[in-house]
Amino acid sequence: MEIQQFNLGILHNGDHLHYNQQVEKLVEDTGPQLLGIDGVWHSYTDMIEEEDKVMALTSKSPETDELAAADRERDLLVSWLGYQLNADVHHYDLMRRQAGHRIRVVFKSFDNIVRKDYNEETANINTLCKELTSNHVDDVATLQLSDWIEKVTISNQKFDGLFIARVKDIAEKTLVRMKGLRVDMDDSYRNIIKRINAKIILNGDQGVAGFVNQMNELIDYYHDQMAVHLGRVAANKKEEQPEIKAN
Repeated sequence: MEIQQFNLGILHNGDHLHYNQQVEKLVEDTGPQLLGIDGVWHSYTDMIEEEDKVMALTSKSPETDELAAADRERDLLVSWLGYQLNADVHHYDLMRRQAGHRIRVVFKSFDNIVRKDYNEETANINTLCKELTSNHVDDVATLQLSDWIEKVTISNQKFDGLFIARVKDIAEKTLVRMKGLRVDMDDSYRNIIKRINAKIILNGDQGVAGFVNQMNELIDYYHDQMAVHLGRVAANKKEEQPEIKAN
């Protein structure tokens, strides 16, 4: 019995931190001394704490509060547009009802638009506004939605600008620092696993078998998660490739 090898380099930063935090909990529950790693344990946990601080910079960026407010603003505008369309399909005027039905079909094709992640919501709102102003001009005029769509567009552009500024700010603060920290943490992690496996070879797994099983379950879980993610990436890239037809 031994702990499986696991390449932490495949993990994204958030997953990397979360994985190491879960390892920390499993070790603390069993006891570093019992596992034979008490001499190297504290340096590893210090690095986990440091990585957590670096990750926290993402929530302490000066633009974060303003970004959240901008997201709420565009969410409200889009949601209110949906409420307005629901009212229009019950309007007393037949032309307005018909226009409302057509526009609502377009709107509902962007399912739960305000619940998507930041980038996907931004892209969806851009597409929705362009679709309405380019291909449904008459219906938009009938429902008097031009000003509303303009406000949604401006709100979305404001959010996107803040988001880009926030990402740039975070990247400048964390990129170099995180890269070096991860290298050191991964070395420390491998050293800990090597020591535990060596102790098992010398002394057997009595008292630590449960820990080893939990670690291997954790590793299997993250392997599966990354396999799913990489599969999706590969599928998306395949869809983006132009179809080449034989002559």
